[in-house]
Amino acid sequence: MRIGKHLFRGWVVSFACLVSIFFCRPLLSDENPLAPGAAAKPSEKTGTPSSLDAVFGTGGAKTGYVPRLAAVRNLGGNLKESEIQALLSFLQKKLADEPELDELQLGAIKNETANLLVGKIRPAHFGIQLISMYNDKSMDMTWRNYCIQFLGDWCAMTSDPEEKSAVVTTLRAALSDQDSSMAGTALLSLSRVPAADFSRKDLSDAALKMALDGKNGAPARIAALQICSITANREVLDCARKLAESGENVPLRVAAIAAVGSLGGPSDMELLKKLSESTDSRLSTSSKAAAAKLSGEDKTPKKKKKDNAD
Repeated sequence: MRIGKHLFRGWVVSFACLVSIFFCRPLLSDENPLAPGAAAKPSEKTGTPSSLDAVFGTGGAKTGYVPRLAAVRNLGGNLKESEIQALLSFLQKKLADEPELDELQLGAIKNETANLLVGKIRPAHFGIQLISMYNDKSMDMTWRNYCIQFLGDWCAMTSDPEEKSAVVTTLRAALSDQDSSMAGTALLSLSRVPAADFSRKDLSDAALKMALDGKNGAPARIAALQICSITANREVLDCARKLAESGENVPLRVAAIAAVGSLGGPSDMELLKKLSESTDSRLSTSSKAAAAKLSGEDKTPKKKKKDNAD
């Protein structure tokens, strides 16, 4: 999913109570029209549906990352309630529960599972489960990061106003996560939250604050520069110019150069020309692209507008 294919502390008591109230409700209740009623045959050894043995590597099915990932991708959306519940339970597993997988492998299989649940199943109150797993510090960082990514999309799907509020509250708090990658992911996830739930001004202000804070690591500041460009927040320009010249690493400098190309003006051409002569092809290429954008010579294909139907 998006960044995953590539990327909270301090709960207040009232919000913790809200989450606990929601999480006590069944993830798939009788109210959910997507929850089938038939039960799948359980696996003798694990108690999970035998139809998912290939996913979990149980019941004599092939174990290991590759076959299990393929099995998840082969699942369709017409699942029985017991199968859905088993998949939801699987998402809560920790590294110690899956000794044959490393952190990235387990995260990838969980990511594909969550993609299926979000895209085709949409179990009730799934956002609350994601919030709970993100806040569980015993979960590995890779999966907690994925949970933050999914929350932005889930906020656009759920019609429950309290769940929407819980999601936005969690994402806003995650902007201050001590892990820079997590904070940057939270900002990008907020960019997918409907404007009615989190205004574009609030998004732009949050991105500017994150970009300007030198205590933030590169992943957070890269995300912030991207969002400032998208929201046309030119207040980040001075910061972007400095980072373009002397950011802590090349990816951060490339993001800053792109921001200058999106938000800057003619006076920035000298800086971009200088950077285009860099011996690092990443810097030179991005600087040339930014200069072309500023000069109106950007050759990037534009999406064609759809013709109105007759």
